[in-house]
Amino acid sequence: MAQWHSPYFNETHVALRKEVREWMDAEVMPNINDWEAAKEVPETIYKTIGEKGWLAGLMGVHYPRHLVKNVVKSVPPEKWDGFHELIITVSEV
Repeated sequence: MAQWHSPYFNETHVALRKEVREWMDAEVMPNINDWEAAKEVPETIYKTIGEKGWLAGLMGVHYPRHLVKNVVKSVPPEKWDGFHELIITVSEV
């Protein structure tokens, strides 16, 4: 990542990006061709994304802590913002 200053992009964004990228590299990318051929992503992937708290982070700017059992490991709910949501959205494409 480039070392530039932003008043909006902080260490929680870096940590979330790292958390998501590690999971994508380990669990998604090795299987992507098989899933493409089958034209289906296993339900376990969606369940895992929910268990990691990432799906809840796609519900808007304020993280809905009251709706989830597990929160995102690298970002406290009170620090969640639109950039975190963007990281989740772009990473899962």
